[in-house]
Amino acid sequence: MDPIDYKFHPWQQNLFQGFKRGEMMIISAGRQTGKSYLNQWYSAAMQDIQQPKHQIIDSAEVDGTQWHTVRCRPEVSTWIRTHTDSWHEHIDARWNMHRNMFDISEELYMLLVLKFGK
Repeated sequence: MDPIDYKFHPWQQNLFQGFKRGEMMIISAGRQTGKSYLNQWYSAAMQDIQQPKHQIIDSAEVDGTQWHTVRCRPEVSTWIRTHTDSWHEHIDARWNMHRNMFDISEELYMLLVLKFGK
């Protein structure tokens, strides 16, 4: 079939005429590309923005020193990784690593609070 002879469906012709005011169209094939997926992605992004810079999830004493499990934003994670010791990537009970969760010592937590606030 010659592409010139191809007849567009009415909905395809509307795509070339532009978007209507207030209408959102997603032109993509495959799964998880619709409006509901975009809304889910947007909600997750807003939760990241609205969460505090850092938050203590759990605390425990290890070998006589206090350690905290901290969830933090990416900019705080970058700062934590610049320190050579006193932190570990958090690994949960299922052996999953979390990108922005760390087990940090009390001393490093105090530096974190001084740098980024409470």
